Amino acid sequence: KLYENGLINVIAGTYDNVVRTLMPLTIEWETLERGLDIMEETLAQVTEAL
Repeated sequence: KLYENGLINVIAGTYDNVVRTLMPLTIEWETLERGLDIMEETLAQVTEAL
């Protein structure tokens, strides 16, 4: 769902319970905030659907 909303990520962990983000060390603050906003919005969508 994160990918559908515009965020590239990697699922990890033994039970696929870890979300890893891949960003450069030199990321601009606005880009980081937008990525975190996407993650927050997606988590709200997913938990609402439960």
